Amino acid sequence: MGIHDDPFGGFFHSLRGRVDELMESFLHRQSPAIARDRAWRPAVDIYETPPALVVFVEIPGMRREEIEVTLQDNVLRIAGYRHGAVPEGVRTCHQMEIDSGPFERRLRIDAPIDARQITAQYQDGFLRITLPKTTPHDPGRVEILSG
Repeated sequence: MGIHDDPFGGFFHSLRGRVDELMESFLHRQSPAIARDRAWRPAVDIYETPPALVVFVEIPGMRREEIEVTLQDNVLRIAGYRHGAVPEGVRTCHQMEIDSGPFERRLRIDAPIDARQITAQYQDGFLRITLPKTTPHDPGRVEILSG
């Protein structure tokens, strides 16, 4: 059952987003040394199309080699490290809002996925992960043609 099938799914999804925003706001009010030591959470959108689930992750300022994507036990893990953009020689930083350092997102995938066909593409600061769906009763089945 997806968010659109559950009348309360959208409400709870929105509520969780607000709680996450409040926690982020609280953490950013701490001293910069405390806020910079924590892992940050890039924004994620998940869409479903008839053939696949599509995950968009907003992570500008990175190289493909700095991003790791794995699927294990129905959990999609997206992790990496974004280097800070503060130039050398800076004595005082008056405002720092761009997150840097390690990040990780773990997303539970409840739809049956053909793990052999997963693709990931990083372009213009967005990581697009396509998770092709398969039917639960027919995973990986090969059709046998007559002769």
